[in-house]
Amino acid sequence: MVQVYEAGDPGAGERLGPAARATLGDALKRHARTPGQPLLIRVEGDAWCHEPDDLTQPVVRGQLHELVLRVHAAPGPVIVQLAGAVRGLGLGLALAADLRVAAPTASFAVGSPAAFLAGGVGQLLAGVVGTGVLAQMAWTGATLTADEALHRGMVGSVTADPQAGAALAAQVATIGAGTASALARALRGRDRPDLTAALDYESWLAGVE
Repeated sequence: MVQVYEAGDPGAGERLGPAARATLGDALKRHARTPGQPLLIRVEGDAWCHEPDDLTQPVVRGQLHELVLRVHAAPGPVIVQLAGAVRGLGLGLALAADLRVAAPTASFAVGSPAAFLAGGVGQLLAGVVGTGVLAQMAWTGATLTADEALHRGMVGSVTADPQAGAALAAQVATIGAGTASALARALRGRDRPDLTAALDYESWLAGVE
């Protein structure tokens, strides 16, 4: 099992900044060398409450979208354990994973319209919870509690156990690498062309050129 631990960042400017993106990118590279093995990403605090100020093409398409696509196309199951605010691009990354575990303190929101569009949240959120919940969150800016996210199918479980993600990853690992890789690709691999097109279109709507 490959793990990446993402501690809560103290300042908004550091949330999913270059260092955090590099850490996640390195974990994805290691994961690619062990096809079928689960990748566990543990996020504490508000590290994934991310609404980027820089919406230029090199940042949005070259860095942020690339992370979303790599998580979504990982060769094995990706499990995310979330404990803080998940917003903007952080929500997009969480939704790109296969399984999501939330602490009772976690909350979920699409963020500002620019962050929502630039992060490609719409396509992923609609695929997980449906267009009705997507529209409600996008138009009203609603923030869902962990229990509300569970009720709407955005996360699979809510628990205060800090080892819940590791336990889930261990359970998934018993499936076997070959079967897990095939299952991951069957469940989400076919959506990659649609996701790539949606990311490009929504970032264009956000003014990313």
